[in-house]
Amino acid sequence: MPTLDRNSPIPLYHQLKQLLLASLEEKEFTPEVPLPTEAMLMEKYEVSRITVRRAMAELAQEGRIYRQPGRGTFATEPKISRGLTNHTSFSEEMKEKGLTFSSKLLAFRHEPASPHVAEKLGVDDGTRVWFIQRLRLADQQPIAVNLSYLRLPSHIGVTALELAETGSLWALLENKGIVLADVDRVIEAIPANQSYAEQLQVAIGAPLLSISGVVYDRTHLPVEYHRVVNRGDRYQYTLYLKA
Repeated sequence: MPTLDRNSPIPLYHQLKQLLLASLEEKEFTPEVPLPTEAMLMEKYEVSRITVRRAMAELAQEGRIYRQPGRGTFATEPKISRGLTNHTSFSEEMKEKGLTFSSKLLAFRHEPASPHVAEKLGVDDGTRVWFIQRLRLADQQPIAVNLSYLRLPSHIGVTALELAETGSLWALLENKGIVLADVDRVIEAIPANQSYAEQLQVAIGAPLLSISGVVYDRTHLPVEYHRVVNRGDRYQYTLYLKA
């Protein structure tokens, strides 16, 4: 059994934290199996309650564990990582990661563009654009709400059936001859309002990651303005910069 080195200059709470972290990495504790109680950890490692609480507090701050009143302390679900510089769609990335993914269509209509959407897509206010709203799920758990506004040539249209059959909006557009080339993105943290809380099954005020952006074709003409609202406890974005 791993033990704490009481002769080490490393504080006991940090050693305990590292042992618990190793157990989390090895999936000894899962989102369904609670961690040992404070009393159990105190007895097992012969440490004080303060030591246990500090170790647990740091793991909670790092998003590795969370407490459910009346039930205990549990490991968090592993976060899904996406690269900000990637030009792949949600469905393509989920396939690459080996995750079971699905989408639930919440809205699909042709509607007048609001001033904000019109500005992003470079059209006049009230110009009719396609609006698509989808709930994204990974391993049957809702993780994101995706809102897309499309500026398409008058001779090109899209249908809900085509989107369902293709699975990827970007793939569907490319099938229709619209080649996507560039993406501008803005990331911000927002609290969950009632609508997002219900859709993503989180508490009102829970932290969410919002990614908004404009997708351009090869002539730098705006094609899509989107906003993806992700669960903060299940999603993280990474950025690779080459020196």
